Amino acid sequence: MKKALLLIFVWSVISNFLFAQSWVQLTSADLEVPFPETLVKHQTDWYLGTPGGVFKLTNGSDSWVLVNNNLNNVIGQLRVEGMVSSGNNLVVVNRWYGIVYSANGGSSWVASSGLDGFYYLSRNIVSIGGRLLVVAEINDGTEAYVYYSDDNGTSWEQGMQVTGIDYEPDIFTDGTFAYITHSNTNNTGEFLSKTSNGQAAVSLGFSAAYPGSSIENTTIESLVKSGDYLIVGGEGSLYRYDQVGSEGWTNIGIPPYWENGIVFNNLCENGLGEVFATFLEGDMSVGFYSTLNQGDSWTLHTTSLTKGAPFALAFDAVGNEVIACFIDDGIHYTPDISTTAVSPLNSGLLASDFQELYVSGDNMLTSLFVSGIYGSSDLGSSWNVWMNGFPAEQQLERVYGYLNNGAYLFANYSNNPDDDPEPQDLYRSVDDGENWEKVNYPATIDNVKVVGKNGSVIFGMALDGSDIRYYRSLNNGDAWTEATTIPADFVPKVISGDGVSGENNLLFMAGVNTSNLLEVYKSSDDGETWALAMDGISTGSLEALYDDEDVLLITPAGKAFLKVRYSNWNYRLLSWETNTWVQKYSGDLPYYDFSAMAYHDGVLFVSPYDQGIYLSYNDGDSYISTSGISAGVEVYDFAFYNGVAYTTTAQGIWQLTIPTNLDDSELYDGAVLSPNPASDIVNLNIEANKVSIYSLTGDLIHVYNVVDNAINVSDLKNGIYIVLVEGNSRSKVVKLIKK
Repeated sequence: MKKALLLIFVWSVISNFLFAQSWVQLTSADLEVPFPETLVKHQTDWYLGTPGGVFKLTNGSDSWVLVNNNLNNVIGQLRVEGMVSSGNNLVVVNRWYGIVYSANGGSSWVASSGLDGFYYLSRNIVSIGGRLLVVAEINDGTEAYVYYSDDNGTSWEQGMQVTGIDYEPDIFTDGTFAYITHSNTNNTGEFLSKTSNGQAAVSLGFSAAYPGSSIENTTIESLVKSGDYLIVGGEGSLYRYDQVGSEGWTNIGIPPYWENGIVFNNLCENGLGEVFATFLEGDMSVGFYSTLNQGDSWTLHTTSLTKGAPFALAFDAVGNEVIACFIDDGIHYTPDISTTAVSPLNSGLLASDFQELYVSGDNMLTSLFVSGIYGSSDLGSSWNVWMNGFPAEQQLERVYGYLNNGAYLFANYSNNPDDDPEPQDLYRSVDDGENWEKVNYPATIDNVKVVGKNGSVIFGMALDGSDIRYYRSLNNGDAWTEATTIPADFVPKVISGDGVSGENNLLFMAGVNTSNLLEVYKSSDDGETWALAMDGISTGSLEALYDDEDVLLITPAGKAFLKVRYSNWNYRLLSWETNTWVQKYSGDLPYYDFSAMAYHDGVLFVSPYDQGIYLSYNDGDSYISTSGISAGVEVYDFAFYNGVAYTTTAQGIWQLTIPTNLDDSELYDGAVLSPNPASDIVNLNIEANKVSIYSLTGDLIHVYNVVDNAINVSDLKNGIYIVLVEGNSRSKVVKLIKK
């Protein structure tokens, strides 16, 4: 009976520990900024698709409501990239996960049928005469077809085949025809085919090819019909096509309206022939524009944007009702553009537009997509712009790669919105991010980008024409020394060190080669020279990384962890052990494709994208799941302050008090084990004959027979354990920290 009670107490301690692993959401009206994916009016209500799911604005309401409900259970993802209203159904698409619909305004969701085994879907679903059309790649992307639905997205049938697709097929409509597009090998948007029903193709009917296809790095993002014209917009181009006369294609993205050329634009049409557009361009006024003459002249409609680029990725108009979700600034709306000013409408939304999260001193910093730094001196309760010292306000201000080095906080700055911008400028702060100054460039170079540190050494990369150069600084960027031992075909992404100098340090550099395959190098002299460190990695099985995919490498004290992508989407976590990488595997995780990874105070934090956050107290041998954050919510970044973990997600910022120590009040308060923490021999300060070691997940790890009132725990992995000490006269439950 006594033994049973002891075991019950052990399980009680473990259960209380596990129960404590719950995240709590931080709320702040300063950052109600969702990343916009798509907007649509369905019946009388508006719906916004975001990385965190679907928000609904009921007609007459001034607050949005999240209507995810069973969305993640049905599709396996919350990110909604495209939406269309069809009959009673609101139909949504995620390019990698599928199509679902709701017949009750988002109260519940149902998976569409007929798309089994698809590989990739177009972002858009279009409606022609009540029939829905979507493009789907199948057979691992080797074939593509238009699929059609005659029951409002409930089920789909395979239609005409589409050939010639290189990347990212999409579909648009002018109300009569659907146009299929793709990005070709020059990363340029191109029209492929046209159909009226999804079952047979008809001629595109253009007198000349779309001019944007001859301009490198342009895309087709939107297509509308106004009068006799098609108007096509996207990245780097804005053209109209005369479908009746002989005018052909006309560039309407030119001066006098767009003095510096158009970086990006998005279009919608209100059903009355009026075209609305948002533009991203160097000298334009903040707001959006409309035209009644197909782009010959434009009327500016100002908005009260307080942050963010004057550009809406999600944009729609129905009659005089106009709604736009601006990058970094959220929803702006007017029920009647002719009589009522455009005003913010963000109540109820959750932030998902974070790029990074960082804690420096007592300050917390985050970067919005293109609006620079927002800082908080009260741990996330309120936020303000912290761009003092950076260039005067620009439309694109990308700040990323925060890094502390002694008294200095560093951050990279760029006007490029890409996920991984090229080197531009480096700034530093001595007051934890409230004020900034520009750092010197390396000699003869006009750009620099910090990529890591080790001890007091910071590492940067720079572009010399098309060549990448690598530099070290021993004085916080006042001067730089070039290193020449990095291969010319290697692009460093991150450098991570454990802060130890000399031969026994762990200083790694991870990046990609010309085939976009992972390579890792190690240095034993603080980065002066580097040697390839690929032992233990199956190089023949590596698969190319996405351009916007981070190389995840962290190097806490005496350890290193690396995420690797093998073929067939087979991700693995490796740790560096005695000059080789060793695979770490645990059945506790759904998979090893992490969107974020961090190590703090003996705890490894990982997030398998949108499948929650897991903690490991034994360096990746086993994991404990956490709660609080909904399944399907993607995790972006981690930061830590005074025993609290913070994370940015597709549904805002969350915090977790890290239970690195068990509640001692529940355990024996005498000095039962010494030393504790221990690495090998542990002395028992009570008479004992047996010691049972349990993991924090409740598994029995080891049973020791006591000799000379001591045990040797050198064979245990580092971590926290529950220990049941049993003697002839008494037994105790204690904790043990193995280091």
